[in-house]
Amino acid sequence: MKSLIFLVFIASLFYALCTAPEQAQAQEQHQSMRTEFSQQELSLNFFRNPSIGLEWRYSQVSIHAGYYLTNFEPNVTTEFIRSGVTFWFLPIASNGDAPSSLYGSVSYLHGLTREWTGTSGVMLEAGFRWMPWRGLNVRLGVDVLLSPNQPIRVNPNPGVSWSFVW
Repeated sequence: MKSLIFLVFIASLFYALCTAPEQAQAQEQHQSMRTEFSQQELSLNFFRNPSIGLEWRYSQVSIHAGYYLTNFEPNVTTEFIRSGVTFWFLPIASNGDAPSSLYGSVSYLHGLTREWTGTSGVMLEAGFRWMPWRGLNVRLGVDVLLSPNQPIRVNPNPGVSWSFVW
């Protein structure tokens, strides 16, 4: 009986020693999930949301500027210059360099093509930014474009960006 207890003890010790690095790595990975906003972030926005351009965030507020395109009608692209401010809130743990979170944004747009040439407007947007890996982030928002000389436009607004945080 004593030899069986000794064998179980040795087997348990061997198991603990063999799995300790895996458990430490899993704990480190869990601790490395970001749940708080970093102090600053610079994003290179590659696709649509908020625009193809740059965005700089300080704490929970960011400013952005760039080239924005959208389709109000199928197969008809309208182009704008867009700049604005975004407020980030309710951070959610993620595997990326920053937390995933909800956001709200207000932007100024100036039309470059079609019936929007020379026309300005204000865009309100709400959405979610998912940070799946390192600096990669994917956004999905819904925006409302308001302009005195145009009908109100509501559009889905996806985006892909890469962020550098510090």
